[in-house]
Amino acid sequence: MALKRYKGPGGTLIVLEHTSKILKDNRLGDPHVRKLGVWLPPQYNGAGRCRFPVLYDFVGFTGSGLSHTNWKPFGDNVPERAARLIRAQKMGPAIFVFPDCFTALGGNQYVNSPAIGNYGDG
Repeated sequence: MALKRYKGPGGTLIVLEHTSKILKDNRLGDPHVRKLGVWLPPQYNGAGRCRFPVLYDFVGFTGSGLSHTNWKPFGDNVPERAARLIRAQKMGPAIFVFPDCFTALGGNQYVNSPAIGNYGDG
């Protein structure tokens, strides 16, 4: 189920809610229900006839999954840059996924850890 949908000439950003069974009751007490951003290029029509590569955008240690979709002063955020490069034919259309992997420790965890949980599987 989409929580939010932002459609424009440069593509569509959908914010989904992901419920992770793996992160439920994790040792850090992090939420197991996470927001997941998905950017669809303008060429995506939902009919399933075209296939697109999927790129996963993993933010740096203290970032958040959706931070790369936010307004960026004096430049493009990731979806805006992708739309610009597609229009200029410098890249082909692709789907971008922005997972939220932020933890109570103040950073992101992308790997499984016996100490804090299976965030790589989450």
